[in-house]
Amino acid sequence: MDLRQEEMLFGRHFNRMAVKTRRRNGASKMKLGAYFMLLAWACCNASEAAPRDDAVSGIARCSGLADDRQWLDCVYGAVQPVRGELGLAPAFNGQVKMVPPAQSPTPRAIASMPPPMPASSDGDFLSGLLRGTIIVRPVHLASYSFNAMGHFTIELPDAEIWQQDAGDTALAHWTGPASKYLISIREGSFGSANLDVHSDGKVFKVHRIR
Repeated sequence: MDLRQEEMLFGRHFNRMAVKTRRRNGASKMKLGAYFMLLAWACCNASEAAPRDDAVSGIARCSGLADDRQWLDCVYGAVQPVRGELGLAPAFNGQVKMVPPAQSPTPRAIASMPPPMPASSDGDFLSGLLRGTIIVRPVHLASYSFNAMGHFTIELPDAEIWQQDAGDTALAHWTGPASKYLISIREGSFGSANLDVHSDGKVFKVHRIR
């Protein structure tokens, strides 16, 4: 093989290597671009998922409450971040305060934590919790009385009468004049109603009798 043939063979080999290199570089750039697009998408969606993540975390912390009514009120308070994002009426102050504060896990706890459960796609659970239409806007009581079990019956300035549910374990300890107590009532779960006493943040289960 003479020098001319060697140069031609070397040139063809060099050209093939150059084409392969350009292809590899192009593929790497495409992969890198896709990575940054995915990273940007994740960053943009992180802020949208935060309220729901906070609500789910708060609901999990409510599980330590043994009393069912307290647990339900705690859950109402836990979904406050989602209610705020959707522009719905805020949870009562007493319900928000019932949510146990989040604790920062230790490094060992972080290492042993299981992966998070995937969020439900239908959102039926949270959407049910977010229904809380105001029934009675803040108003001072016209009168109140207690029965032998310690449950109250109240009259509002418009002559509506509401009574505490017999199964409610919370008891009111009112001793002042009726006009001292500012209350509001909104829809609860499964057709129930929640009465909030604004002065102390307590929440009671009630139903209207007139």
